Amino acid sequence: MSKSSLFRAYCDWPYETAVFVEASNRHSAAHKISCLIEALYGCSPDDVSFYNLDSYDELIDEKGVGDDLDFRLFESGWDGDGVVSWVESPLFLAPLNQPFLLATWGRLQRHIEELRLDDQIQVRNRMWLAYLAAGRGGWPKMPPVGAYAAWREG
Repeated sequence: MSKSSLFRAYCDWPYETAVFVEASNRHSAAHKISCLIEALYGCSPDDVSFYNLDSYDELIDEKGVGDDLDFRLFESGWDGDGVVSWVESPLFLAPLNQPFLLATWGRLQRHIEELRLDDQIQVRNRMWLAYLAAGRGGWPKMPPVGAYAAWREG
């Protein structure tokens, strides 16, 4: 099967997680999710509930917004600036696409870590600018809200 056979849904049993399955159509994907969760966790198929069942093509072409097309499979929240949250602890029940999913998941985790490091560097840079702005007298008292932006513009 190809990537276009992938489907993702958010499943509520036994904990909320994104589940990936391979299927030829939406109906088959829904059936597989219910049966596989039942087999994995020993619950009744009636206990398995899920929502936002989307195909690979829908996630890539319609719902995703990120620059890396493969990462769009794992996007879970957006705002005007782009992706604000990602799927956490996905369940891959797609054996033919397992290598692709695992490799993409690993790349995404490295990307998220790089973003965190960039954020930490930006915070350190702002602290250093505040220190320099204070002169040699040491750290300034806490500036009023918006003072950094005003100083930077001025």
